Amino acid sequence: MSAKAWRPDWLACQAEEPDGYAASEHVLRDFKGSGAEGDPCLAALGRSSYRSAGQRAAVRAALTTPPGATLVVALPTGEGKSMIFQLVQKVGFAGSVPDSRGVTLVIVPTVALGVNHEQEAVRVCGLQRPLAFQGGDGAQNSVIADGIADGSLGLCFASPEAACGRLRGALRSAAEAGRLRALVIDEAHLVDQWGTGFRTEFQELSGLRRELIAASRPQERMRTLLLSATLTDTSLETLRALFGTDGAFESIAAVQLRPEPDYWVAPTSTEEVRTERVLEALHHVPRPAVLYVTEVGHADRWFSRLRSAGFQRIARLTGKTGRKERERVVDEWRQGCLHIVVGTSAFGLGIDYPHARTGVHACVPGTRGRFYQGVGRGGRGG
Repeated sequence: MSAKAWRPDWLACQAEEPDGYAASEHVLRDFKGSGAEGDPCLAALGRSSYRSAGQRAAVRAALTTPPGATLVVALPTGEGKSMIFQLVQKVGFAGSVPDSRGVTLVIVPTVALGVNHEQEAVRVCGLQRPLAFQGGDGAQNSVIADGIADGSLGLCFASPEAACGRLRGALRSAAEAGRLRALVIDEAHLVDQWGTGFRTEFQELSGLRRELIAASRPQERMRTLLLSATLTDTSLETLRALFGTDGAFESIAAVQLRPEPDYWVAPTSTEEVRTERVLEALHHVPRPAVLYVTEVGHADRWFSRLRSAGFQRIARLTGKTGRKERERVVDEWRQGCLHIVVGTSAFGLGIDYPHARTGVHACVPGTRGRFYQGVGRGGRGG
């Protein structure tokens, strides 16, 4: 028995078949190659080396950020930006007095990313849930607010809306007591992309930062760390205008074009034909795979369509997915239990699962940045 090559006439793939190339698993990036020698502080996370020289430079710059200052970090997708705030929690900043109490607030754009970071923090940093602030769970969120106020939480993952609203008083109490270590904005390019009109709280974070710094003693002022993989010149200038007017403002970039992704694009057609092509592709492309759509209704329809076509190890995740279901989907995705996740941009942003193989866009993403973020789900294992 042998498998026939998949060469659909609607893809420009006469020389090679897309599923064969993607499944061949050529190693195109080695995270443990030369230039990734570790620092002693990595032992706190159970590691001995960095993924790249760029990650090492970013970590060193972040941990030596002075009180009240802002640092922008640009690293490629998959290079491990989350290590930065994990080390802030475990070892603190250079020159600071070791203290078991202290909170680092990490702003996340989606609940799914907050849940993923929470799972990693529990595993790597030894912290206890709950750490991810999610709407609709009053009891858990009260525990988080209390842990921020008294400095016992360690890490907190929250949306900009929660930070500027429900958690504002607790954050101010932590700042006044010298317990607020850092404000971290994950996917910081969204301050520019989303903050203008879609979710204005991303830009309102600059006012919250000034308020919290003013409430702190000079040597206990929190650091601000802005992390991104897709930072344009315009985004950087927006961050400088919002977060660089008071205190030092520096940036470090170790960006590069990722060698792993391979792009296959079909010409435009009718909606019916596009649906047939996407369904055909999902029968052939390597898994795990993500099917991206733009609207919740589209995700629901595609989920039902795949179920009817016989796909079983599938899930969907959108902005309307409930807390428990989100946690289940993210957990099963990271454990390799799912073949396909149907999602809007609410799924996958910043989630580091190295074995994802394929991203299919059954839509036109809203921005080039959103498209590249979707592409970034694949190839993270090199």
